[in-house]
Amino acid sequence: MLVTADDDDEVRTVIQRILQGAGHTVIATTDGAQAWAAVREHRPDAVVTDVSMPQMSGVELCEAIRADPHLAHIPVVAVSGSIGAHDVRSDACFTAFVAKPFTSEELLARLDSVLAAPGG
Repeated sequence: MLVTADDDDEVRTVIQRILQGAGHTVIATTDGAQAWAAVREHRPDAVVTDVSMPQMSGVELCEAIRADPHLAHIPVVAVSGSIGAHDVRSDACFTAFVAKPFTSEELLARLDSVLAAPGG
């Protein structure tokens, strides 16, 4: 199971369809706060999140996951058009990055990679 978070309805729907089409069960949320609640409740295999969102950003979501010893192992993939792969604050948190715009192949390859990694 995967948790996704994106405040853009179209992007959220695209991500959900791509992931479901690849056979994943997806809980799609509209912001980091909803995603955080879903992560605590469902303990997903991975989280795919936008970075810039209301209520709780993707970076804040990732930091909350990393701060919880029961959840810290969950891979968190950032999907964003506004963050660089070398952002110092996010480098220590996110497991992987996917730049917007992305193809379904790019998203699935990155997700498969983090799920296949030890602890993923």
